[in-house]
Amino acid sequence: MSEGADSVAGQLRLLHSIASGIQSRIGAALEDLSVISTAVCSLLTEAEDQGRRPRRSDLSAIRGDLQKVLGASEPTVDGVGVAAAVDYLEDSPYWLEWWRRSRNDDLEFVAHSLNPHRDVFYDYSSRAWFTAPAATGQTIVTGPYVDVGGTNAYTVTLSIPLFTRRGFAGIAGADIAAARFEQFLVGPGRDLRPVVLANAALRVIASNSADYLPGALLQGGVSDSWVQVPVTVGMRKREPWRLFHP
Repeated sequence: MSEGADSVAGQLRLLHSIASGIQSRIGAALEDLSVISTAVCSLLTEAEDQGRRPRRSDLSAIRGDLQKVLGASEPTVDGVGVAAAVDYLEDSPYWLEWWRRSRNDDLEFVAHSLNPHRDVFYDYSSRAWFTAPAATGQTIVTGPYVDVGGTNAYTVTLSIPLFTRRGFAGIAGADIAAARFEQFLVGPGRDLRPVVLANAALRVIASNSADYLPGALLQGGVSDSWVQVPVTVGMRKREPWRLFHP
């Protein structure tokens, strides 16, 4: 094997090792989110079995489940919540229960204005993390985007669509700070040359180099010439994240 081929093989081994760590992190988060989605659907189905439309009070028990995920000694996510489909609940056209860990590791409710008649109305039903799973019926990973009104930091959101016999009921979602993925990109063999994690649109999620900051767009020449491997856990195969290394 030539020196160049050996170098490429080494780069691929490195990227596959990093991809495995990232996939494990996303997979663990999706497992926790799956528990939440099962609990929500059970509560909604119980109400439907009584021959009525679910109400906000039917979902009050989910708060404890959300706090349990965030309160773990090593939580898999930085925020977690449930967003109801518009007009699904009988007593509220919009309903959002979202919690996050504060900088002091306290659990705090993320308050939003859900009154469509107010200027500060937070129309979560128009956000990609809500519309994509609603349209496809699939688990979706969106981002990175700046979590305006939340942490104001680059974030990725995992979303699982919720379905009952009435149809689409909303989503269960979890936020992971983009900075969390940097830990997988630093270490032996990856300090001198950049390793970049980007989404399908080539938007940087995380890197080990100040030359490639979260939210920046990778240039086509870079993405075409660098060694790359996909990171596909929880995402549609046609839209995987990718790891890049020169």
